[in-house]
Amino acid sequence: MPRDSAGKLLAPTTVVRDAHKEKLIVHAWTFRAENQFLSVDLRIGTDPNARGDIQSEYELFYRLGFDGVFTDHPDTAVAARAGRPHR
Repeated sequence: MPRDSAGKLLAPTTVVRDAHKEKLIVHAWTFRAENQFLSVDLRIGTDPNARGDIQSEYELFYRLGFDGVFTDHPDTAVAARAGRPHR
């Protein structure tokens, strides 16, 4: 997912679709929940070390067709993959 110079999400590229056309499996890494690693669209508050909306980031990447992710928070990634909120 590309970002603009301000850190906001832009339209997705065709990389995932193109990889799948070639029968490739797509994984992304490393997903982290802290604001400093998230796009501006998914940050909560202004503290760069505070937890942002990582659930929405996982959901976005899964909707784009990613087959899996590497993450510091596997419980949250599994919950997002299953379509349920993390508690």
